[in-house]
Amino acid sequence: MHTKTILLIPLLATGLATFAQTSGDTIANKTWYKKINQSFGLIATGQGEAANLANYGSFDPVNGVFKLNIFGPIGSTDTRRAAFFSVDAGGNIEGDNTGVLFNNSKFNSGLNVTGKLHLPLFAFLDISQNEADSISAGITKLRREMEMQQLQARQQFDSTHLSIQYINDAAHLRAIGRKLQGARGSISGLQTALTTSKDSLEILKITDSLLSLFKQEASLQTDSAKVGQEMAANKALLGDLLTRLNNINQAVFRSTAAFNKRRDSLEMTIDIKGSSFLWLTLTGGLNRKKYYSFADSLSFSNQFSSQKYTSYAYGIEFNYIGYSSQKNNPVAGKMPHVHVGNLGISRVRNNNTGDFSTVELTDAQKYSAGDSTHNIATKYNVYTDPITEYKAWKVYLNYYYVFGKKRNFALHVFPDVEFRDNRKNPFNSGAGFIFSLNNKKDKTLFNLEVYAKLIDIGKALDEDEVRFINRNEVGVHMGIPFNFPTFK
Repeated sequence: MHTKTILLIPLLATGLATFAQTSGDTIANKTWYKKINQSFGLIATGQGEAANLANYGSFDPVNGVFKLNIFGPIGSTDTRRAAFFSVDAGGNIEGDNTGVLFNNSKFNSGLNVTGKLHLPLFAFLDISQNEADSISAGITKLRREMEMQQLQARQQFDSTHLSIQYINDAAHLRAIGRKLQGARGSISGLQTALTTSKDSLEILKITDSLLSLFKQEASLQTDSAKVGQEMAANKALLGDLLTRLNNINQAVFRSTAAFNKRRDSLEMTIDIKGSSFLWLTLTGGLNRKKYYSFADSLSFSNQFSSQKYTSYAYGIEFNYIGYSSQKNNPVAGKMPHVHVGNLGISRVRNNNTGDFSTVELTDAQKYSAGDSTHNIATKYNVYTDPITEYKAWKVYLNYYYVFGKKRNFALHVFPDVEFRDNRKNPFNSGAGFIFSLNNKKDKTLFNLEVYAKLIDIGKALDEDEVRFINRNEVGVHMGIPFNFPTFK
C-alpha cells in the first residue's frame, strides 16, 4: 500500500477539484468539505470566532448570550472556485448576567449579526490510494445496482411488457378458474356422499377431504382476486401513458436518492492520514444595544434615560485546520488529533458599556390622598458611569487542540486585545475545556465548554476592580450542531 500526497496552491477548492478523478465513481469533492465540517462540529460552542464552517446553536447561561450560526458553499462544491459564507445572529444581556431575568427588573440587551466570506488558500491531503481505489470500486457497485433497479422499473412499466403480463395473467386466471371448478365439483360430490353414507369411518374420511377442498377453494379464490386486480391495473396502465411515466420517474427518483445516501456514507469512511487547510476570511458585523443610564449630575428630569446604540466591526481573519491520524500514545494507542487556529484583526466602533456593570434603580410614582400614599415602582438595571464612544483595532486568537480516540475532547485558548483611540488597551485571555457527545455514527450531538477568562489583565481600564482576582469570569458554553443538508 502506497501513499498519495497532494499539495495544491492557491485555492482549496481548486485543489480538491483537481484531486478528484474524471470518472463519476471517484470520491466527490464535497466529501473533503464534509470532513472539515465534521471537525468544526466538534468545537462548536459559541465561544470564540473559529467555528465558522458548522451549523450550530449555542447558549452561554452565565452571560445570557445565545447565537445561531449557519454556513454553506457559494455555488457548487464541485466547481474549481468554491468559496463559503457563514452568518451568525443572536442576542445577549448587556452589563449583567442571566440573573436579571428573574429579579423582575428591566435589563439591557443587545442583538447582533455577523457575516463572513471564506476564501480558500491552501490544501494538503495525505490519503491511502489503495483505500481510495477500494471506495471508488464500491461506488461503481452501488451505481450498477441503481442502474439495474432503474432498468427494471422501465421494463416493468413498458407497454410491451405490460401487454405480455396481461396475456400471462389472463391465462393464469383461466387456469385458476379450471382448478376452482374442479374443486367445487369434488366438493359437491363429497357432500352428496356424506349425506348417504352411514359408515362412521367413511364419514370421517369424507369430512377431512371436504375441509382440505374448502381450504383449496379459498386459496384459489384469493389467487383469482389478486390476479384479477393485477390485470385491471395493467389494463389501466396500458391506456394511461402519463401514469406509466410517473411511476417510472418515481422509481428512478427513489433509487437515485438511495444511491446518493449510500455513496455519501461510503465516501465518509475514507481514512485521511493527514490534512492541512488554510483560508482567508473577510468579516463584518453589527450590534444593536438597548440600555438604561443614570447620571446624578443632570437635572432630575434628565437623570434617567433609555438609550440605543449601534456598533460595528469589520476585518480579516486567517484560519487553519490540521488533522493527523498517525499520532500514537504509548498507553491508549492510536490517537488522532486536530489543530484548529484562528487569528483575526478587526476595526471596531463601539461604546464602553461592556466595561461596566449595572446597578438596580427603582423609578417610582407617588400618589397621595390625605394621609394615604400609593407608589407604583418599576425596577431597572442602569449604568451609572459615563458612556463614551471609541474606535479601536481588535486582535484576537483562537486555538483548539482536539484529541481522543473519537476526537471528543478539546483544549481551547482565546486571548484578545483592543487598541483603542483613547489609549486604553484592555487585554483579555481565557482557556476552556470542551467535551463533545457523539452518537454511534460519530456525529456530534452536543458540546459543552467549561472556561475561565481573565478580564483586563493589565488594568488598562480605570473602572475595573482593583484586585486582579476579581477581574475574571468563569462559565460554560453549550453548543448543538445541526445536520442541515449543506452539501447537495
